[in-house]
Amino acid sequence: MTKSPSQPDTPTVATGTRERVLDVSARIFRSRGYADTTMNHIAKAAGIKSASIYYYFKSKDEIVEEVLNLGTQRMFKAVRQNIDNLAPGVSFRDKLTVALRTHFTLLHTQGDYTAANIRLFPEAPPPVVKRHMCVRRSYGLYWQAMLKEGQAEGAIADTLDVEIVQLLLLGTLNWSVQWYKPKLYDLNEVAASGISLLLDGLIQADEISGNPVSQDAKDA
Repeated sequence: MTKSPSQPDTPTVATGTRERVLDVSARIFRSRGYADTTMNHIAKAAGIKSASIYYYFKSKDEIVEEVLNLGTQRMFKAVRQNIDNLAPGVSFRDKLTVALRTHFTLLHTQGDYTAANIRLFPEAPPPVVKRHMCVRRSYGLYWQAMLKEGQAEGAIADTLDVEIVQLLLLGTLNWSVQWYKPKLYDLNEVAASGISLLLDGLIQADEISGNPVSQDAKDA
C-alpha cells in the first residue's frame, strides 16, 4: 500500500530517528529555551518532515520531559559508577572530590543534555517538572546520603543540613554552564579551583595563614 504524503516515517525507514530527534532537541532547547522552540524547529534540525516527528513524540512537552530525564539520569549514572569504582576505604574527601569532578566535567563534555536540563527546568510546564522531579529527587537523595556518611565520619559538621548543602553544591556547579568557555578556561583547572573552594573555603584559617584577624574585621 502506498503511504500518503502526510503519513509519518516508520522506524524501518529512519533507524535511530527518535534518538536523533532527542539529540537535536537538547541542542535547540539549550540555545533557544522552551518557549522559543517549536516542533517545526526540531523536525527541520532532525532532517524529517514536520508531521513525521509526531510518530515518535506526541508533543513538545513529551520531548522536553525526556530531555530533562536523560540529562539527570546520565549524570547520576556517571557519578555513581565513578564512586563505585573507588577502592574500599577511600576517604570521604576523595569520594566527594570524585563526585564533584564527575558532575562538573559532564556538564561541559556532554553539554547539550545537561545544559538543556538546567535551562529547561525553570521554564518547563509545571506538570512536566512535577513528573521529572522523581528523577531529580533520586539524584539529590544520592548526594544527601553521601553527605550524611561524611557527617557520620566527622568530616562535615553535624549542624549542617545535608539537603541544603547538596543544593548549594550542585547549584554552584550547574551555574558554571552560564559562564564557562573552553577557549578561555582550562576545564581541569576550573574543576580543581572550584573543588578546592567548595571543600576548603576561600579564606585560610588564621593559624594556617599566620595572619591575625584585624580588630576592624572582628568589629565588622
